[in-house]
Amino acid sequence: MIRRLFYLYKHYYIAAMTHLFDKCIKIAIAEDHPILREGMTELLNQDPYFSVVCTAENGAVLLEKLEHTEVDIILLDLEMPIMSGYEALLQISQKYPKTRCLILSYSADYDFIYRSFELGAKGYLSKQADVKTIKSAIISTYENGFYYDELPKPILEDILKKSQDINGIHKHDLFSSKELMIIRLICSGKINKEIADIMEVSVKTIENHRSTIFTKADVKNIAELVVFAMKGGYYSLG
Repeated sequence: MIRRLFYLYKHYYIAAMTHLFDKCIKIAIAEDHPILREGMTELLNQDPYFSVVCTAENGAVLLEKLEHTEVDIILLDLEMPIMSGYEALLQISQKYPKTRCLILSYSADYDFIYRSFELGAKGYLSKQADVKTIKSAIISTYENGFYYDELPKPILEDILKKSQDINGIHKHDLFSSKELMIIRLICSGKINKEIADIMEVSVKTIENHRSTIFTKADVKNIAELVVFAMKGGYYSLG
């Protein structure tokens, strides 16, 4: 049974990734330090699945370029001259709701990061992250609508508690807010241990929630849950 579940999940994951990489992910980088901006551009453009379509040294230049450039993901520094990332983020959230912003920062300060999520950020990424982590964050944000892996746990906990609709999934009477959260995490590829770590509960608690979710959704495995969640608007690939 476990092997079959693993096979079905692997089959779904491969299908999802094939769908994802049917086209390049179009990226904008807004960063005032030219060495970091140019270095990230060069590294990402070496990968056929990514294309840096524009760069900017501040928020004002970024907004100007977005007027005539289609972008999927923005790597956004918050502390920039002329127009900060905060100011740009607010306008991007309003004008380009389908474009998702990943915050770039050296700081892990609670207020610093949480404010960016309130303004519409979909993830946080340390400027010290390696290339593999950066690529993973971009893919997660593009595919799932968010990237939580690098968030300090206190911030993640508050985001999940205070923002049940952070990823565009509305609360339905069928599921509790915790169950909705677990559905999103399962569909994004997290295993029980990872979900337990994110939610700071035991693996057994997640297993119990998962069993309840499967019963309510009337599904038998992860593949069926993903189909159910996508049809019901609980989860979206992009």
